[in-house]
Amino acid sequence: MNYKLFILFLFLTSPIYAQKSTNWWTPGEYLKFPITEKGIYEIALDDVKKTSKQLIPTSTISGFHLYRMGIRIPVLVRGNSLFFFGEPNDGKADSAMYLPVSAQPHQFTSMFSDTAFYYLRYDAALSQNEIKKNTLPKSDLPVLTTHFQIERKIFNNEWTFSPRSGPLPNLESPYFEEGEIFTSPIIKKDSVAFQNITLKDFDFSAKTNPQLTIQINGRDNFEHRVIIAIGKEKNELIDTSTVLYAASFSKAVFGYLTMKLVQEKTIDLDKPLCKYLNKPIDEYEYFSDLKSDDRWKLITARMCLSHTTGLPNVRWFHPTTGVQDTLGVMKIYFKPGKKYAYSGEGLKLLQLVIE
Repeated sequence: MNYKLFILFLFLTSPIYAQKSTNWWTPGEYLKFPITEKGIYEIALDDVKKTSKQLIPTSTISGFHLYRMGIRIPVLVRGNSLFFFGEPNDGKADSAMYLPVSAQPHQFTSMFSDTAFYYLRYDAALSQNEIKKNTLPKSDLPVLTTHFQIERKIFNNEWTFSPRSGPLPNLESPYFEEGEIFTSPIIKKDSVAFQNITLKDFDFSAKTNPQLTIQINGRDNFEHRVIIAIGKEKNELIDTSTVLYAASFSKAVFGYLTMKLVQEKTIDLDKPLCKYLNKPIDEYEYFSDLKSDDRWKLITARMCLSHTTGLPNVRWFHPTTGVQDTLGVMKIYFKPGKKYAYSGEGLKLLQLVIE
């Protein structure tokens, strides 16, 4: 889906809320930063000094290193500030607790804590793990006004057990099974659950429609019939039983059947249709108006399927201007094969030939 382009910068400048502790993977002191939202964060040298004087053996930010889960994080040094991209915990680390690993329903959120911790320590012996600076070529690059964005709504109201084994006697199992995760409240049989979805900054002029993906977790090992409906009010919901106005759906099937006949060499796409008829076109009542226009003899099956016959969509309207013909006379409006104009009447002519 398309959204208006925006960039969010989160700056932690003053004060820094950090926990001072002894580093378990290497001797020395470090500062611990909790991160709960995605964003670009700043660690200023002055704020670090206020928190821990012993951590600062130098007057510059150079020599500081940032870690998460024991892995050094790339940083950007600007003056006496260090910038980094921080993000909260997701469910990727939780996958190790499933058997098999593929049994994890999703990895979009952590089952334990969304708060991720980043650790800052000083080590002059290590080279700076700095973000690589790339210079874009000077050219007339297009300006992006919209972009695609995924928004997720994660539920953590209840814990669901595996539908295969249930909560007992596997409650104390050292691993998680398929289906175990936090979910929304239970949706019981023959009940309706509503969820409001708001598209923030949505570009309604976009040619691409929003797409919705829903993950449903069964609470027992039986077949479940679920109807997904979309609408603003209960009486406006659209589901699999809703009757909607539809037109021309059969044209796709008809085109497929025609191509099967072409494959079987029963009909030739480029052979004039008049060669297949047993009598002149005016002797067929529906097309009798074409008696005085010999251009119908040029029409082929390919023209009918590609809507280039010159015939209108329906005989009461001009194929390109839409001007109404109150008499409903069947006409050929341009030489067949010369240009496109959607034509239901052309497909009816091909139908007559095939029948």
